[in-house]
Formats: sequence, C-alpha cells, structure tokens
Amino acid sequence: MSFDAKHLYELMPAVYRLRDADAGGPLKALLSVIAEQAGAVEGNIEQLYDDLFIETCDDWVIPYIGDLIGYRPLHGTTPQISSPRSEVANTIAYRRRKGTAYVLGMLARDVTGWPARVVEFFQLLETTQYTKHLRPVNLRTPNLHSWRVAEDINGAFDATSRSLDVRRIASGRGRYNIPNVGIFLWRLAPYSVTLGDPRKISAQTFTFDPLGFDVALFNPALETQAAAQLVQPVNVPRPLGRKTLYAELEARRQALASSTPVPAPVYFGAHPPFQIRQGAAVIPAEQIQICNLSGWNLPSAVKQYRIDPRVPNSSTVGLPIQVAVDPELGRIAFPAGVDVSKASLEVTYCYGFSGDFGAGEYARTIASPVTKHVSRTGGSIAAALSALGASPGVIQIDDSATYGGDVSIALAAAQRIALQGEDRTRPVVDGHLKVTTADQAALILDGLLISGGVQITGTNNCSVTLRGCTVLAPTGTPAVQWTSTGGGELVLDHSFCGALQIDDEVNVAVSDSLIDTGGFNGVALSKDATQACGAVSIVRSTVIGRVDAREVGLIENSILTGRVVSQRQQSGCVRFSYLPVTSQVPPRYECQPDLAIAKALAAATKPLSPAKQAELIDGVVTAVQPVFTERQFGKAAWAQLHSLCPIEIRAGADDGAEMGVFHDLYQPQRESNLRARLDEYLRLGLEAGVVYEN
Repeated sequence: MSFDAKHLYELMPAVYRLRDADAGGPLKALLSVIAEQAGAVEGNIEQLYDDLFIETCDDWVIPYIGDLIGYRPLHGTTPQISSPRSEVANTIAYRRRKGTAYVLGMLARDVTGWPARVVEFFQLLETTQYTKHLRPVNLRTPNLHSWRVAEDINGAFDATSRSLDVRRIASGRGRYNIPNVGIFLWRLAPYSVTLGDPRKISAQTFTFDPLGFDVALFNPALETQAAAQLVQPVNVPRPLGRKTLYAELEARRQALASSTPVPAPVYFGAHPPFQIRQGAAVIPAEQIQICNLSGWNLPSAVKQYRIDPRVPNSSTVGLPIQVAVDPELGRIAFPAGVDVSKASLEVTYCYGFSGDFGAGEYARTIASPVTKHVSRTGGSIAAALSALGASPGVIQIDDSATYGGDVSIALAAAQRIALQGEDRTRPVVDGHLKVTTADQAALILDGLLISGGVQITGTNNCSVTLRGCTVLAPTGTPAVQWTSTGGGELVLDHSFCGALQIDDEVNVAVSDSLIDTGGFNGVALSKDATQACGAVSIVRSTVIGRVDAREVGLIENSILTGRVVSQRQQSGCVRFSYLPVTSQVPPRYECQPDLAIAKALAAATKPLSPAKQAELIDGVVTAVQPVFTERQFGKAAWAQLHSLCPIEIRAGADDGAEMGVFHDLYQPQRESNLRARLDEYLRLGLEAGVVYEN
C-alpha cells in the first residue's frame, strides 16, 4: 500500500513523535490501525479497477460482465466450471464465428472441461460429385492399402465416406446425414508417472507399470498450436497405437539412413509420449523400436535400411536399436545379449483414468512441515521411521520410485505420523505394510500405491486414514485387515482398495473411494467371511461386493453391487444409492432399484396377480443395475459407468450427478450444460449428438 504505518508516522511533526515515544507509543499504535484500514480501502479501489476486465475480475463479477454481453449462465453449475471465465471472455469471438466446427469444439471444451472434436457428418456422405466441384478426399471406396483407415474407423478421426443414415443423431443411433454434427468428447485424462521404476519380468524384459500389469500408455494430449486448428489425434488423451508410433519412428530412421531431412515430429518432439532413461542418459527416439510384445519377442540390436528405398537392390545401412516398446501393453524389451543390469532404468509415461482418485501424480493437499524425507537416493522408509522414534512427524517420499520390502510401523501412545508422497508424485511401496496400534495414536497414509496390503494389529484405540491411496493384495487376501479389539477408526478418502476385513469394534468411514473384490457378490467389507464388522458410513463411493456390518450410519450417493446387511436397523439412513432389494438396511430414501420398482408398479394395469407382480419386479431389477465400462484394475476406464448404464444410476444422486466414486466429476451436468449451450451456437437446421470416445 502507498501509506504504511511507518510512512504515516514519519509525516507527524517530530515533537509529537518524541512525546509519543515518552508515552509508550500510543500514537504509533493508532496510526498502525489507520494504515491497516487505509490499505484495505486502497486494495478495494485497485480491485474495483481490476473488476472491469474479465481476465482480472473476481469470480462474483463474472455473471455481471456476462450479462452485459447477453451471456446466459449454464444450468446446474458444477465445481469444474463454477467460474466460466474463459467462456465469457470468448463470447463475442464465439458469436462472430457462430456455427463453425472450430467454435463448437472450443465451446464444448470450455463448457465440459473435456477435450472435444467436432465432426460435420455431411462432409462424409457418399454423394454424386459435381464435376466442377470435385472432392477427392470424399471417395466412395476407401483406400484399403492404408492402415490409418482401420486405425480411425468409427472414431472422431474417421475420414471414410458412408451411406445415408436417417436415424437421429441426438438419440445416439444415427450419424451420417446432412444436418448431423458430432461432438466427440474424451472423458479419460492422462496421468503421468515421472521417473518411475519399471517392473522387471526377466533379464531383458520389463513393464512400464511398477507392479507388472499390462497398462496401455496414453497420449499426454498436447495443446493445438494454431488458433483455428481443429483437434488432431496428438491433441487428445487416448491410448497410443502401435502403428502410429511405428510409422513416425520408421520414417525418422529411414531419413537418417538416406541422409535426407528428418520429417517434422508429431509425437516424438519436444514432449514425447514416453521416455526410457538408462542410467543418466535418455534413450533417443530413433533407437526405439515400436512393436507387438504380446509374446515377449526380443528385438534385434541392429535394423537394416536401404539407402534408397525406391531401389530394391540399393545398399543398406544398419541403425542401432536399443529397446523395443509396446505402447498398447506397456511392455519393454531389450535386445538379446545387452546387459541392462549395470545401469538403472527409469521410465516416464502417462496412463489413463477418470479423475483424481487413488495414488497418482495429481495435486494433493499434503501435511507439513516435513520431518523426514525419503527418496531414491536419500534413505529408506524404515530408516526414516526409526529416526522418528516415538515422536510425531511427517515422513515424505519425494519421488515416484518403487520401494521394495515390507514396512512396519509401530505407533507410540498419542503419536501422530503421516507417511505421504510429495505433491504430484506416486511412490510405490512394493510389499506388505504392517501397523501396530497404540492408544490415541493416529496414522495417515497419503498418496501411496501399496502392493501387498495393509495389516493393522494391536489392542489400542487408534485412527488410521488412507487418503489418495491404492491398496492391492495377493489374490484371496484382504487389502486392509484390522484385527484389533481395542476400537478405533478407519477412514478411506479418495482411495482404491480390495476387500476390507475390519474388527467389529472399529468404525469405518468411506468417502469418494472404490472397494473392488473382483465380483459383484464377493465379500467387500466385514469382520471375516462370516461375521459383521462395526459401524459403517459410505458416501459417494462404489463398493463391488457384499457388506456385512453391525450398523450403518449413512449410505449416500453410492453404488453397492452386493447385498448389504446391517444388524441394527433402528438408526441410520440410506439415500440416493443403488443396492440390491434383498439388502437389510435402515430406511431407504430415493434409492434404486426401489424407486424404479415403485414407479413400474404404479404405472402397471391393475389388478396385478402375485405372479405378475413378481415378474414385473424381476424385470425392473434386471434393467436397473450398474453397468461398468471396465471391471479390471489397471484399465483406463476401470469402474467408469458405461453409457448404457441406466439413467436412474448415471444421474441418480441427490444433486443429479452419478452415483458412486465418480460422483464429484459431475458428468451428467457437464453434458446437460453442453446441450444447453449448443442450442445457442448451433447453426439453424443442424442437429448435434454427443459421442463419448472413452
């Protein structure tokens, strides 16, 4: 501010300052208060000027600026677009180019927050062409010599011509017609792993995934460079294809062999989709062979290229191949005879997922100050725990490396420990994590990928929190097991894990999490296979399996695929959730399939015989049940609700969002907002349809 307390005090005559010093400084204290208020007024005046511009105004001013230019607010504002600053800022520019494919694509991206591409299907119709206006790219028969035709078929980048489809695109059935415009959206986002440790399968083979799963590598989705450029495959988050990367790297090597200019890179430019670091050096792109490693075939160390590929008998030159990569399976293979044990391997890549859940390199709020640091070169977790002793503290893992071996945490009375990954890292604990409780102690595990499960033992009242974690376990064993009889609380927040076996004196609170047993009727939450756990609360979560609890406090906006049994049903509430009709729980409110059954019975012709009523109920139960895109861990669309999932579940939460772990993504509201905005920006006579690419 212009006038701080010191400046105001120096403006006073010296005689008053001397007298004030003798009196203990009351005048100086008064001027400090005046200066503070003057600073607040001055700051408000500066903000009033900033509020005149959409780029610098406060969020509450945005609707008023929008009203000046006729901007209509969206319906059902979601947290992702609660401040539509960019859309208001671009409203005038959008209206000048109203109805064009570019504006519709930018509008879809601004409204939904997802990458989008607009396809005008009338340009892909098979037509008899006018000889004075030929369209050589719109041919009746596609060029079947090109692999790109099959690569992009039925997708957003499909360029093959089609016959007329008279079905409406808004229904999701028709596409190729004169008035049809397709809005393709990519819901899955790329999540990076920076300098992670690959999993060794054999002496020459590895997987990008640190636990050995086959994980498809995702494109990191580079931004478009030109303002009016339509979205291309390199600009969207989708799985990397073998043929696409193979063609680019082969063209680069052929240019090196022929001593011709290297083609401009598309994927392997300044920001390649993946990197493999061997020791201190990054393996260059021209020495990477893209191939199918489903059979773990090792590549050759040298690949031959003709100097002039147009001449069959021209001389050849050999170019080195350091490594082979399969982007669709996330596999790595080194040539036979190459010793890769002397230098450490580190990989940087992206995988796909729906949102910021489980362990991942996304922004998290972490505890501070940090007491002990752990890194690939800076000590082990066990050493940090030993140095901490019985004192409270925060142990932070500073990278996305893999830390092998079991970890034991013995808590002391009233001790509070946080074992966390640094912000935007995904450390891997490749082993079993054992916790010994202590009275009034607390443990927070934050941002960790744990492969061997978590076991909690002891007879003390203790609190354990898993926040932003992914906990796996060997087949047939629980991911989290608490055998304590002294009480306590287990909290799952934005976490993924397998089955939970929790003592009946321990309370369990689950929020924004996924518990997956692998089967709809597996035991997801209980004390053991036959006994009930303690009090349970499940909010905005998906539980694939059965729940057997002593009592249920609250189940809200959740999906539970297996039967839920609460021994005490006098208290608690189940609301806006899906669970089997055979469940024994406290009173339900607006739950499925109960609501659908009641609606079907009310609409049925009376009277209904018991047999007809039972048949009607069975039909509703079969129709209204969750449908997931993927059920296997490691797949990008794991636990994502499929577009064929009934709307009663996809938009069945209390605020119109979907039930389950991805509730806070507000996907129904995003689509609804997009459709509302298309009514304003779509050209007269056209009809738009929304297509989810993933």
